[in-house]
Amino acid sequence: MIVQDEGALFADIAMQRDVDLLKTGSEPLLRFYHWARPSITVGILNEEGLIDEKLAKSLGIDVARRPTGGATLIHGHDLAFSLFIPNANFLKETSYLKVNEALIQAAAQAYSLKGFSLAQDGLRASRGGFCMADCSLYDPLLNGKKVGGAAQRRTRRGFLHQGSLFLQEPKWALFARLFDAQTLEKMQSSTTFLGVKEVEEFKEIFAQSVEESLQSSFQVEGC
Repeated sequence: MIVQDEGALFADIAMQRDVDLLKTGSEPLLRFYHWARPSITVGILNEEGLIDEKLAKSLGIDVARRPTGGATLIHGHDLAFSLFIPNANFLKETSYLKVNEALIQAAAQAYSLKGFSLAQDGLRASRGGFCMADCSLYDPLLNGKKVGGAAQRRTRRGFLHQGSLFLQEPKWALFARLFDAQTLEKMQSSTTFLGVKEVEEFKEIFAQSVEESLQSSFQVEGC
């Protein structure tokens, strides 16, 4: 498996790289990145106009559409990653579960914390709303609160898993004009954050954990 750490990216560039993976990717790839500016990504199935893009731009917030499904998610406080697996190499029934299992195992080890789990109920596949306010099946949790989110898309070429690990509290005041007060309050009460100190260790452990999962669960050879 190839592992890339791409540093700070603008939202449209980050999303385009994943679009390109779905079109041309040919081998397992895990890429980490963070955000050059505060950003919002919108799932490919979300309705148009969910976010006032003109207002967001005036606030210095980038808006981009993800090539995966899932709900709308704010960024700038999180570590983002994308995992691409060629189509012949994964088992559909377990892919979302196994990637998120690898994530919480790596987070627990890197941060030396107990209380990680995966949500056992919630939406099977969130197609609208706001990621930080709603819980989907197998979302990563810490002491019952969301500590990350993810979405997947499968094509003939392979599957793409886009994930986010919440590190620091967002600048809520910056996003307040784009969301109603009830949604913003739900986001704040439903999430928790890990901190940035151990993030490099997390990347290393997570890459290792994903690779082991690929070999045992996704039947990938030569990772």
